[in-house]
Amino acid sequence: MKCVWQKFIDEGDESAFTELYRYYVKRLFSFGTGFGFSEDICKEAIQDLFYKICLQRNHLGKISDHKSYIFTCFKNRIYDIMKSRKRQVPVSANEIPFYIDVTVLDNLVDEEERVFLSQRITHFLSLLGDRQREAIYLHFIEEFDYEEIAKMMNTKVESVRTMVYRGLKMIKTHTNKAALSLSLFIQICF
Repeated sequence: MKCVWQKFIDEGDESAFTELYRYYVKRLFSFGTGFGFSEDICKEAIQDLFYKICLQRNHLGKISDHKSYIFTCFKNRIYDIMKSRKRQVPVSANEIPFYIDVTVLDNLVDEEERVFLSQRITHFLSLLGDRQREAIYLHFIEEFDYEEIAKMMNTKVESVRTMVYRGLKMIKTHTNKAALSLSLFIQICF
């Protein structure tokens, strides 16, 4: 995707811009709804973000990590939309709760088993703090490294490592008690 970003930034290639949009739209939408924001707010934030990227293309050449830039701008845009709508907003963007919508693999045969596993996984994830869920999502779903996550979450790299480690440790403890392996849990969730 880095080549596509560069092609858009350097040449203003419309097909590269379209490809960027298509690549990120579902990821950003999932990320936004993971914070519990409505679909409308997420769609608005995505549109605003890509409009801004299009308008400011000539000023974005110095960005070394476009994926982090896109996710951070999207998160900030959601926060700004909420502020502008004068709803009660947490003190900072770092305090917005993060939720992971659990989707169980479609190839499970029995619907009851699927519902049961989904409920258990949702329960295990609810044991984590919002920032732990966000860090785990960014690391395992979006494949950001710890340094990128630290920048996005405005914290230290070691704090991110600790959040992920403790979150997985807590999940592992509870999945062992529930006779569900951590690897199955991660495979189902992520």
